[in-house]
Amino acid sequence: MGRWRKDAYIASCAETEEMAMIKKNGFTLIELLIVVTLSGMLILAAVSLFFTSLVGNEKTSSALSVKQNGDYAISQIGRLIRNSRTATCVPASPPSTQLTLIGNDGGTTTLGAVAVGSRYQIASTSAALTGYLTGYDVNIPSGSVSFTCTNPTDGSPAYVSVSFTLTKGVVGDRDYVSLPFKTSVGLRTY
Repeated sequence: MGRWRKDAYIASCAETEEMAMIKKNGFTLIELLIVVTLSGMLILAAVSLFFTSLVGNEKTSSALSVKQNGDYAISQIGRLIRNSRTATCVPASPPSTQLTLIGNDGGTTTLGAVAVGSRYQIASTSAALTGYLTGYDVNIPSGSVSFTCTNPTDGSPAYVSVSFTLTKGVVGDRDYVSLPFKTSVGLRTY
């Protein structure tokens, strides 16, 4: 009988050790829930960061497009004014919305905002040709184009101040961009 008790005790201890090993090799439900919750939070943070970056890239792209269009329009307007014999703002009293230039060849060029569908673009009209100085992806808000002609009486060359605003997107959207552009250019008088 003594032997039987000893064997039963050894078997009981072996089962207890086996159960202890099983508990050490697995995870409890609480541990699994904590891991799943933390993993979900990390994935949510990563997705949020990705979408924030994507929206930031769209706004940067829009701002770059507006800047490039405005810089091109300012440079072309400056070149046209600089190479003109005379410049006349229409109407004569500010704010003038159009600029009429007479070139050294006697040709007339008119600069101003032109409606293209539901949008406005800066255009240069010479004879029967119209050249757009801003792209279709940007817009000029109504009334934002202004020309100011100055003809000094002291014999110094006339100059023209130009200002306009370019926008892209819809007002109130997070990727809406609006940039002002200004320059003053003197006419070359040869």
